[in-house]
Amino acid sequence: MKNNRKLAALILAAAMTVTTPYTAWGADAFSAGESFGDGTESIPGILTSMLDYGQVGKEYKVQLQADSDVRWSLASGSQLPPGLTLLQTGLLCGVPQKDGYFHFTVQADNNTGRAACDLDLTIIEAERPEERYRLTSENSQIDLGIYAEGQQINRDFSLQNTGTEALHVGKLPESRYFDLSYAYVDEDTEIPKGAYVTLKAELKKNLTAGKYEENLTFTTKEGASCQVTLKVILGASSEKEYDLTVDHPEICFTEDDFYDPEFRVEKYVSVRNSGKKETRISVDASGLKHFTVDGQSARNSEDFEEQDVQRLLKPGESLQFYVLPGEEYGIFDETFDFLADDGSRYPVHVTMNRERNPVEKKNLEITENDTADFPKLQWGYKTLPEAKTYTLKNVSDKDLDLTFNRSQGCSVTLSGNTRLAPGESTELRLLPQKGLAVGAHSFQVTVTARTAAGEKTTENLYSSFRVGARTYQGLTAPVEPVTGITNGVAKTAEAFHLPTQTVVYGAEVNGEKTTFPAGIIWDVDGCDYDPQNKEAQKFTVTGHLDLEDGENNTEMDTTLQIQVQVDAYQALNRPVFDLYWVKVITNYVRVSLRDFSNEAEGYELVTAATAEDLEKENYTAQMTVPAAQMAEGTVNLKYLPAGSHLLYCRAYRTVEGQPEYGPWSEGTAIEVKAVTPETPKIAKTQVKKCDVRLTLTNPQKVEGYDVVAARSEKEGEPVDYVKVQTRYSGDSSQLILKGLPAGTWYIGVHSYTYLSEDSTTKVLSKWAPLQKVTIKTEAASQAPTVKSVKTSGQGKTRNITVSFKLPKGATGTDWVLSKQVYKNDKGAYTGVGSYSYVVKNQTKSTITFEKVRPGTYYLTGHAYTKGYAKNFTRWSRIRRIVIK
Repeated sequence: MKNNRKLAALILAAAMTVTTPYTAWGADAFSAGESFGDGTESIPGILTSMLDYGQVGKEYKVQLQADSDVRWSLASGSQLPPGLTLLQTGLLCGVPQKDGYFHFTVQADNNTGRAACDLDLTIIEAERPEERYRLTSENSQIDLGIYAEGQQINRDFSLQNTGTEALHVGKLPESRYFDLSYAYVDEDTEIPKGAYVTLKAELKKNLTAGKYEENLTFTTKEGASCQVTLKVILGASSEKEYDLTVDHPEICFTEDDFYDPEFRVEKYVSVRNSGKKETRISVDASGLKHFTVDGQSARNSEDFEEQDVQRLLKPGESLQFYVLPGEEYGIFDETFDFLADDGSRYPVHVTMNRERNPVEKKNLEITENDTADFPKLQWGYKTLPEAKTYTLKNVSDKDLDLTFNRSQGCSVTLSGNTRLAPGESTELRLLPQKGLAVGAHSFQVTVTARTAAGEKTTENLYSSFRVGARTYQGLTAPVEPVTGITNGVAKTAEAFHLPTQTVVYGAEVNGEKTTFPAGIIWDVDGCDYDPQNKEAQKFTVTGHLDLEDGENNTEMDTTLQIQVQVDAYQALNRPVFDLYWVKVITNYVRVSLRDFSNEAEGYELVTAATAEDLEKENYTAQMTVPAAQMAEGTVNLKYLPAGSHLLYCRAYRTVEGQPEYGPWSEGTAIEVKAVTPETPKIAKTQVKKCDVRLTLTNPQKVEGYDVVAARSEKEGEPVDYVKVQTRYSGDSSQLILKGLPAGTWYIGVHSYTYLSEDSTTKVLSKWAPLQKVTIKTEAASQAPTVKSVKTSGQGKTRNITVSFKLPKGATGTDWVLSKQVYKNDKGAYTGVGSYSYVVKNQTKSTITFEKVRPGTYYLTGHAYTKGYAKNFTRWSRIRRIVIK
């Protein structure tokens, strides 16, 4: 860390023992050191998770934070950066003496339990005064390593402009042992502030064995300079005649090494001749039973022959070997030796620890006693839910010391000690703290168990808790009075049309009030209304909010009052719409009344464009409804033109044979967007047998027509009708109803369009004038019955003659022969597939299939009665026919 580039890359963070638990927004609303409802203090929570960086030679002071009064200490085995001290009060202070990255564990104890937290602290180098021209190196000592005499050696290294002004590349220094050159730049090239320049050092040729070290000074045009020391060893690095250096004397195969079955699992060992004499390297693998040593380490390279272990290695030269496991699974600990020509041995230790079905070995076993989640509580909750409990058991043969780290917003206690003997258990209780903010809170408790030898086991417990905003904080708006109640109604909240719920304020979230619906219970019996009083009455009804448990944690007054106005008695008082049910659907409006007239025989519903049009009786739609029908629920005022309308209603009764009307209701604005299609006009109605044909004079460009037949009519519309045909296009001029039963019928037809291009909802026109018709002919209803089947003819084909009984009322039959038949689960024939031979429009009781090829066929037919179209019976019973 000797340059600004590294300083800019520093990450100043502290890591918890495990990943820092997530705390929901608003979770900092707990009280420090808050205790359980039973008065038991929680294991402390450490709040400090990051440390500011320090600097060598500069005073450092940080106060560690916990959520209760604690004694701070450094965990066993942890060390602070040189020059720093941790006091019991949690003050981390001192003057750092060394730069670097430092990791340590702090502990907080409050007598209930001990919490632990891993922290990282970065100490940067001492501050240097700024210089206009300054050149520095990442590493002033560059060791190129040990090589054989005559081996080609080169190394790149960098210099940085750490001054405040740009520099320019200067002349390279003279060197006795290295050929120096700039990479990518030339002399006089500018080096901007903070930029690097790369140099290449290549060992000169023909140097004899020995140690070479040289101090080189690099200078820019501006005079800024930097000294770098280069050193290298050629040949022997030992005073012994025979000596080997093994770079990896300890080899361990783990689960990670077996990541891909397609590749050979292997690890290499490099052996260098460190002695003064040439030597061959041999391997004594007699100590290996489950591993092998491959001496042809570069067998996949072009020069593997030069790597052959039989050749002499010059002083400084190296050779690589591969070590391979002989088995995929196992726990092995073995050793082999490298030997020099003088017999000296250099051991390599090889281990593997990979079980086929490894059993995780735990020191601490944790059992969750209840897997249910915490119940949701509302903001301002006064009582805590039942604690979640976990049993912590020492399943090792050693004493365990327990430490804990927990999320903010939760409390943790133990039923026993924080030191567990082998087989001993303790119970951990987890609860949310009081005063948490609205939202979801995720809790994590990290349990760490340590042995006296320093073995550590870490387990994480997770839970969550939600705080709702449904805590009553006042009404969002005053309760509106109710007016226009019909005199004489029952003394009930429903009759008064009192609201059953209202919207109230809940807790604040991020500075904004929330709302939620609350029910209302009204004390109607206590109000001053008298159903027998014919005069107008005005009175107050008292009630209260019907809140769920926990929705009034702040204990606010929930009493409500509402003013009610009952009109004086009128025989035909003004009706009132129930706006909840009034709704426009395509080109009609659904209507329902909240208040009815006392002595009404019926009601008149109208729409008008304006109130003035109402007075002038310029209605856009009109209908009358009997009082009994209106009281049943809803009625539909149909065929409204597109546009804006006002909906009105008034009651009427008959007095001395004349209608008497009450006042109009308040106008209710409605908007109709659907366009009503034009009503069809029927020019001619014709009957033929059991069919009816309607001829239209004005076929419209509509989507289609609905044609129905009804036994009766009412006010010009069909009643209890049967929809006979609907598949006519908009430009049809003739509509045919097929197969009507005998009797008198009222034929109705209307056109329709769709509400939109992608909608299947129809917009209907008015019914055309009903057409009264009489059907005298009953259509055939029975299928034909086959009497006999005969085969005749010679040669390659045959004739098949079928005799059958023609059903009553039938005017003809159609017959088919098929090679495909369908069956049900019981094997009975249910139908035939594609037809091989067809005979149609036969009016006699005998038909013939001509020129039928040999094979197996299935015969069936159906009869029809034809008026303007064929009205078919069901198919006859299927018969199997084999033609040879």
